[in-house]
Amino acid sequence: MAQSNYKRISATAYQALREAVSRVFWYKPTLETYLRTALRDHPELLVGINFKAKKREIADELVDRLIQDEHRYQQAAIQLMVELASMT
Repeated sequence: MAQSNYKRISATAYQALREAVSRVFWYKPTLETYLRTALRDHPELLVGINFKAKKREIADELVDRLIQDEHRYQQAAIQLMVELASMT
């Protein structure tokens, strides 16, 4: 992506995503199913994530991966943010 068209997502937005991923789903299997579906275009993001870990650890690992390669996964991160924000 050209540098002039690339605007980074704020740290505050990523922190909100961490919170949402860890809190929106009561059960870990439901969280895993959601993430596998929502990120089906980028299954590599979930490789090696331990879905038996605490939900906070799952969220931290995923968001860290989104941040590490933000130029590649920015749209996926934004899509997750929008979808999770729209849930009640």
